[in-house]
Amino acid sequence: MGSALIQGSHAAYYIFASIAWQQAGFDGLTIAVLWALGVIAEIVLFALSPRFSLQPSTLVVIAALSAAARWVMMAQDLPLAILAIVQLAHALSFGLTQVGVMGLMLHHVPGHVMARGQGYLTACGGIVAGLASIASGLIYESWGAGIYYVMAVMAAFGGLIIWLARERLSHQPHKAASGG
Repeated sequence: MGSALIQGSHAAYYIFASIAWQQAGFDGLTIAVLWALGVIAEIVLFALSPRFSLQPSTLVVIAALSAAARWVMMAQDLPLAILAIVQLAHALSFGLTQVGVMGLMLHHVPGHVMARGQGYLTACGGIVAGLASIASGLIYESWGAGIYYVMAVMAAFGGLIIWLARERLSHQPHKAASGG
């Protein structure tokens, strides 16, 4: 659920960022570059992730805090240079969540049920993201960019769930290859 809330907090961003940027006067090429910056940063994070030494639960908490900070910033009218830096934070808000959760699954889900575990993770994430998308439309209609404050709370709550479970998550009862 923690991961689903953090990843689902991206719903308003995915739906409304391009619209908001266009309304701010950015042309199509600039908007495309902003999206590409986030993707490139995420690819770099994934490439470097085998070197990470922090506990997977700690990575997810860092990701949640990064997402919350990112959404608070996105609620502001940012100049292009700052917005570009905020876009690089996609590596942390989305990518680091994925790396941390996959690390948690590797250590806590027996290999013989890993596919089922990933299915549950994806289903839960999809349900939360779908509901957040519907709610985002309704909230954006009234609050505009203020929707990002709601997304910040959502990400922070996801991080809180992981933070509260971190002691339990720091134990490594299973290895994926062990079969349980």
